[in-house]
Formats: sequence, structure tokens, C-alpha cells
Amino acid sequence: HFKRTCWGRGCATAIVRHYLSTLKPQDRRLLRAKVDPRNTASIRVLEKCGFRRGRSRRLPNGTRELVYHFAGPTPASASPNPAS
Repeated sequence: HFKRTCWGRGCATAIVRHYLSTLKPQDRRLLRAKVDPRNTASIRVLEKCGFRRGRSRRLPNGTRELVYHFAGPTPASASPNPAS
């Protein structure tokens, strides 16, 4: 979770891109992310960082979650500007 003062400033995108850059390419392909479908900001971060939407599922408590998988690009080809 981020403080509101960090929202919309590219902080989450920069962190995810940095994390991806620390992984071997073959390990990146194994990454999955789960997100609340109402959290459009987090969905945008995942998509900017190369994740693509997979399945949607309903949890035992009745809420839904979306599952994203890493599909590229590799961090070397990602934009160096974290706010992009």
C-alpha cells in the first residue's frame, strides 16, 4: 500500500520495474499478480510493466479478483521514465 501522496507519481511502476530487473528472464515468466478488479490504478501499473490479464475468479467471501501474468517486455526494453 502507498500513501496518497505517492499516488499518480509513478512510484508503484518504478518499484515493479526495478523488481522485474532483478529477476532472470526465465523467472519473470512465472510471475502472477492478483488484483481487485476495482483497483484500476494497480491494474494500470501491471499492464504498463508487461503483465496481461488472465482469469477472473470469485473468492470464497464473494469478492472477485483478477489474475495477471507477466508477458513482457523485459525490463531492459521498458521505458526508463517511471511515470510513463
